[in-house]
Amino acid sequence: MKTKIGKMPYINSDIFYIHMEDCFEYVNYNPRQMGLAFEEGVIKAGPIATVDFFRINKAKLFEDLCVSTKESAKSVLLFSKKCKLQEITKVFITNQTSTSVNLLKVLSKYYWKIPNPLLTENRMEYDDCDAFLFIGDEALNMGLSRGMSPTQLPFSPNKSSLKVIDLGLEWFKYTSLPFVFAVWAYDDIPKEEYQRLKDSLYHNLRFDGDRYINIPIVSQRRSTDYLKESTITWYLNGFNYRMSKSENDSINLFEQLYNNLQND
Repeated sequence: MKTKIGKMPYINSDIFYIHMEDCFEYVNYNPRQMGLAFEEGVIKAGPIATVDFFRINKAKLFEDLCVSTKESAKSVLLFSKKCKLQEITKVFITNQTSTSVNLLKVLSKYYWKIPNPLLTENRMEYDDCDAFLFIGDEALNMGLSRGMSPTQLPFSPNKSSLKVIDLGLEWFKYTSLPFVFAVWAYDDIPKEEYQRLKDSLYHNLRFDGDRYINIPIVSQRRSTDYLKESTITWYLNGFNYRMSKSENDSINLFEQLYNNLQND
């Protein structure tokens, strides 16, 4: 039986899977599913949400691999009917999120200094909400449809009645740090398999100057009539996939604030 590796289907993680090893079985999961699959031992490695890394004791960092936004996330977006954050009382939350919903809570308390709004995943309550949190490709497409573009960030008020708030950008404005949405983690992998996975991932993340050389491949294969290659390239150039001191500092700060919330 092949060792199962988590595969994040979002465009921003596609670069990890340009080349995949035949000795592994890669299984698609969204962030919340990925954490559960890792915790239950279904997968032995994968990019798990940062919050899941905090809470799963057996999770060990797989090298220095992560999904980190330099400034704007562009795909972790809060769409608000209200002009002022203080007016938001109820937020619909996508059921795919593990970290982003906690980032929203941290920003609400420590940066925006507003009461945490009521959160719901119940679609029946959607119309009653003041704001809506979406992540991944769904959020990216929603943002683009509302005017988000390489020349207009974070949104164009002429194209949308909703205020669009980029949580990655809000974190950067608060801390001057990138935000790490996921880290690669592993548990109980034989040494030989660990090395093969490591070699594959680093091969996929090769640099040319200050750019990942496989971004054009991702842009080409994930482009559609609506989502152009140039837009995907612009989007992906906003990510880091290797942890530096800034990413480590960000993780440590977020963990501290996250834990403070849990203890309140």
